Amino acid sequence: MVSTMGEGTASIADDLEPVGRLDWLEAVDGVLQGRPFDALVSSTHDGIKIAPLYTSAELTEDPARYAVAMDPHRIERGPEVRQHHLVTSPIAAILDDLHNGVDSIELAPNDRGWKVDELVCVLEFITAEMKREPRSDLDADEAARQTLKASLALAPHSDLNAANALLGVADENATPTPWLGLDPIGCYARTGEPRDVAAIAKSTGSWTPRLGRVITVDGVGYADAGATPAQQLGWMLATGVEYLRALESAGTAMADAAASIGLRVGARAEQFVTTAAMRALRAMWAGVLNACGVPSRCHNIRIHAVTPEAQFSRLDPWVNQLRSTAATLGAVIGGADAVTVLPHDVAVRAGDSLAWRAARNLQLLLVDESGIARLTDPAAGSWFVESLTASLAESAWKVFREVQAVGGMELAVESGMIATALQKAWDKRSAALATRREVVTGVSMYPVAFGDTGTDEFAGVPATPAGHSSPGGLTPRRPAGAFEALRDAGDRPAVRPTVFAAALGDLATHTARSTWVSNLLAVAGVALVGAQGDGAMSPLEAEARFIESGCSVAVICSSDDLYALRATATATALKEAGAHMVALAGSPHIDVAGVDEYWYDGMDVIVTLRRLHELLGVQ
Repeated sequence: MVSTMGEGTASIADDLEPVGRLDWLEAVDGVLQGRPFDALVSSTHDGIKIAPLYTSAELTEDPARYAVAMDPHRIERGPEVRQHHLVTSPIAAILDDLHNGVDSIELAPNDRGWKVDELVCVLEFITAEMKREPRSDLDADEAARQTLKASLALAPHSDLNAANALLGVADENATPTPWLGLDPIGCYARTGEPRDVAAIAKSTGSWTPRLGRVITVDGVGYADAGATPAQQLGWMLATGVEYLRALESAGTAMADAAASIGLRVGARAEQFVTTAAMRALRAMWAGVLNACGVPSRCHNIRIHAVTPEAQFSRLDPWVNQLRSTAATLGAVIGGADAVTVLPHDVAVRAGDSLAWRAARNLQLLLVDESGIARLTDPAAGSWFVESLTASLAESAWKVFREVQAVGGMELAVESGMIATALQKAWDKRSAALATRREVVTGVSMYPVAFGDTGTDEFAGVPATPAGHSSPGGLTPRRPAGAFEALRDAGDRPAVRPTVFAAALGDLATHTARSTWVSNLLAVAGVALVGAQGDGAMSPLEAEARFIESGCSVAVICSSDDLYALRATATATALKEAGAHMVALAGSPHIDVAGVDEYWYDGMDVIVTLRRLHELLGVQ
């Protein structure tokens, strides 16, 4: 920035002393006041360390290696807005999407599997609408909106009849190039039922690249099952390599095989991890194609980003819109070619018109109106994203090599290697969820208020699972699941279970801890009583208040100073009054005789609240 006042120009920086990394670290040490620098360092699910500051010195590779290459089509139009529908969805809902900004429709079967007649019916409705001429009395803008030029896609599957049905309708109606969605190895992983990869490759060998993405490499199923980002990318690469080999063995030229494969990846609510994953996937797949002898000009890589259903919460589903926003922004910045946002109520029901509209508009805002998608590589030059991308790619290559070492992805699924790796990753993540190092907003932290679960309008609507699995296949794992079960149990009794707050001292003294406890208990549907106003001024007063409350469990809430003066006597008095259990809100390092449990940040919340339910008789 320069000043133009007076004669000449002057830079603001002229009056500032240059600051280096050592100066910054010295300033940080002053703020930390003896605490370790690691307090500012976090980790991803793959164990990649994220520091608070990055410069070019942190880069171990050329940042250009993972840059998003310029795609003139994407720069001009941005990524496709691709909406996901079941073949049994109301045709009016699908057409509403198409007439209001959606570029592409992805169709999926319901629980009964593909019914080709249903699929053909929906496809014919869509293609007929695309051929319909707009009314003559419409102005130019409205006529343009009524003129559809949408592409069609099938969600990952292994049904050749379904793929042929889409291909036939597309050929007959000259619709834009479709995604046929064949993913036999992914289906094997998801269902536990083997598919004949070679037979599918042979059957599709005559379908040239002009017919679209015949094969889909799907990583969303792994993301729903609890895979880390590196696992998702590594397994996608291994699957893609196996498809390339199968297509080549069936007589398809390698360049044509590469152009017939599309990549479908989960876009997580961790925005920067999602951006790094998109950039890493594109560069890694390009590396695979280069190794296969495919010229760069023939790579034609297409990435379809989808918000995984398992990351959505059923309680307070409106928060899912925030998760979708972060995921979509991360995918668009990372260079995704198509984006699908599931409706925010997908964990509760099969979406209503408002939910579909919100999902659609979220994409339109981030893709079109923000202008972000018109930049070649919005994340370039941040150093942090480049470093994260390189680290994530390194971890993903390691996963890829582990699969190759056992003979490829199909054998990895068959041997149970994938299931074992998923369980190990989920066990690690479950520990972070239980201790709330990883927070599920609106569920495990800042829970929705009693009487307002955010799902009142869904009363009587059964919850839908996060994806589908068969015995032996992938099991969807929802981070919110264990906490939602706790809240459901607490909400179920006609009389809400309660715990007494043995607050000591005035309101200002106990409110920090009593408020924390109130929010903790609300996670499990348990109310805290006795925390309003000033607390007891003596152990005897606390005992009297406890007896009056009619509760069987009490938690002492106050400051460390008052704990030292009164906590032991208060715990003794509460036990004498019949308390089945006395907890203390504070560190377990606070030694208070008579206290059965300490409730503090970092404890296993799930174990603690389940034990509390048992004490309160909650089923």
